[in-house]
Amino acid sequence: MKCKRNRKIIIFLSLILFFINNKDNSSENNNSEKKAKFLKINPFYDLFNSTIRQNTILVFEPNYYHYECTPGYSKYLVDLGYNVDLLINYSGIDSLCLFEEIQKLRIFFFNDLNQIKNYSKNLTFIMKKYDFIIVQTTDEKNKDIYSQLQLLRMNNSIFVFHYINYAKDNYSNFFGENRIWTLGNIYKGLQVNPHYFGNIKIKERNDKIRFFLTSTKKRNYKPLIESALKLKNENISFEIQ
Repeated sequence: MKCKRNRKIIIFLSLILFFINNKDNSSENNNSEKKAKFLKINPFYDLFNSTIRQNTILVFEPNYYHYECTPGYSKYLVDLGYNVDLLINYSGIDSLCLFEEIQKLRIFFFNDLNQIKNYSKNLTFIMKKYDFIIVQTTDEKNKDIYSQLQLLRMNNSIFVFHYINYAKDNYSNFFGENRIWTLGNIYKGLQVNPHYFGNIKIKERNDKIRFFLTSTKKRNYKPLIESALKLKNENISFEIQ
């Protein structure tokens, strides 16, 4: 009798452990599925075998930086009723970690711009199928890429400029068609400033405001200094790091 009772106890405990393990595994699987769904990315050459959805815009960032702009442009386009395909460097994927409507996005990544150059003819054919193509950073060093992809000859391409002087000399025909976008309010071009970074819980502000600044060489700091002096004159406590 004692042996049978011990056996029942062992079976009962085994069933409990089995249930717990299955529950944990199920939770892990669900989390993995959610994570896999969120992080579902495709190598860029998958575009050649993909159906381009109706009402879709392609956002192309040729550089490994400026991905702080990607969630904002994607959000604006989704809110306007578009699907969005992203052709981006692998380094930019994390910028979308807080993007809510990930089901509206398809991410196609490349590791090196030479990959885009090597498949430029195939990509040109695909790009013509989109409603619009937004070149998220337009700069002089990538002009060969724009030429190879025939972006300057397409009537569905839009060019975003972070530095406008290059646009004045090379893209004058596009200004009147609102196909030149700028980050700031400049005398020419359409200002579209992407200030959405995802679903972020805003915390209470500290008594002392801290600004964090990233920069590059030859940056014009005059507006920053003027703004700092204005805040100081208004007796606002702040520091710039």
